[in-house]
Amino acid sequence: MEVILDNGKVVKLRKLKMKDVLNAKHNDPTVQSMMLVAKAIEEIDGEPVQLTWKDLMDWDMSDFLKVQNVLLEESGMNIGEIEAKKF
Repeated sequence: MEVILDNGKVVKLRKLKMKDVLNAKHNDPTVQSMMLVAKAIEEIDGEPVQLTWKDLMDWDMSDFLKVQNVLLEESGMNIGEIEAKKF
């Protein structure tokens, strides 16, 4: 999956797996969502990356939400399902 950010950068994502959801444990649902997005990002502008949720803190909200929505839609999940699973 690829998403074009507002600044023109291309972000390549992989689909989420159940282990990603299980490993993204945090009391704050925003941080949990950021953990999932960071885990799924494989490349930015063709360069391989390994991001953490803290790397996403400086992103524009519109870019984050764009990536999050594509990721969750393509992975067959929604935020409500993730928040309901407080493992």
